[in-house]
Amino acid sequence: MNDAQHAIDALPVFQSLLAADRDALAASFVERRYSNGEAVESCVGDDPVVLGILLHGDIEWKGNGLDLTNLHEGESFGDLSTDYRFDSSVAVVARRDATVALFTRDAFMRFAAAHPEAVVSLLRSFATSLRLMERHTLVCRARHPGLVRTLVARLVHRMFSH
Repeated sequence: MNDAQHAIDALPVFQSLLAADRDALAASFVERRYSNGEAVESCVGDDPVVLGILLHGDIEWKGNGLDLTNLHEGESFGDLSTDYRFDSSVAVVARRDATVALFTRDAFMRFAAAHPEAVVSLLRSFATSLRLMERHTLVCRARHPGLVRTLVARLVHRMFSH
């Protein structure tokens, strides 16, 4: 079992998948190594990264001139991660030497075509998490608007951390 397989097995969002589907998913990831201070790529060639999992090291998430957070081994980011997303105002930079497993949009489309039931299972996991976030958000929104973002981030973090 490789590092990407271990990471996928540990993330709660993927635990509903069959072992064979998790293995196929892990095989679709591309591992990249980054040196301290090097930016993590948001594309592999012309193919956008939709999910990244930090396998080793630490990376820093920066946006709008602020250090937003540090990601640690096993944490995820990207469009399929509800933890942290790539956008034009965010930079993901290695804080020390790091290894990241990257999953691209094209790899996701190939996986979805070959494993449609696994995608349905993932959608159920995402929907369940969104319902939980919505409930907590509605309770907190009126009383503590500043806490909503923090609460949602913590709930989602639990889903994508081991």
